[in-house]
Amino acid sequence: MRDVTPSNYESLYAVKIMNLGYETTVKELRHLFKKYGQIGDIYIVKNPVTNKSRGFGFVKYYKRQDAIEAAYYLDGEIFYGKKLRVYLTDEKLRRSLASRVRGSQSHSSDSSSDYERKFVTVKVENLPYKTREEDVKKWFYHCGPIADVYIPRVRNSGLNKGYAFVRFYRKHDATFAIANLNNKQYHGRKIRVIKAKYGKPPPFRQFKCGSSPLASKYKKHR
Repeated sequence: MRDVTPSNYESLYAVKIMNLGYETTVKELRHLFKKYGQIGDIYIVKNPVTNKSRGFGFVKYYKRQDAIEAAYYLDGEIFYGKKLRVYLTDEKLRRSLASRVRGSQSHSSDSSSDYERKFVTVKVENLPYKTREEDVKKWFYHCGPIADVYIPRVRNSGLNKGYAFVRFYRKHDATFAIANLNNKQYHGRKIRVIKAKYGKPPPFRQFKCGSSPLASKYKKHR
């Protein structure tokens, strides 16, 4: 289920679409995505045995900005009764999208309360103790642009404390993460993903072992 492959296929910019209806056609996807730019290829992934849609596909654009626009505006779109997840497959483009989302945030002051209101934070519990920030980012990246990942660590050993905080720019990305990753298996552990009661204060990383006054305040409200 794809259009004719263009000659410069490898240079196209792709968005991945998750949660498609199983009856969705290439024509219907084209109608939805064409408003954001010229499309070079559309592909709906099918089960090789049953030849039925597996519920996800790809749209590729000739221009990088068109792909970014499509991911920005169509992520979370209700399409034939299904809430689409639309995200960029290229890491550089995802960073561009994150910048675009950041730019849409209100430019309020940098007090801890104003800073925190810009984001929606989820708490990830029961992590393996050697989990790193990049591991968590990789696991959550398909949920939407991530502002930051923070993993509290034991002062002497450097091991994490078994939980982390992931901040999203958009509320529906955090909601999607909770709905789709809560109680999933991660390296042999059932991970709990919930909305954090308190968001993370401004960056800790300039301080060692949570020595920031903000870090101390944060621990009291965890």
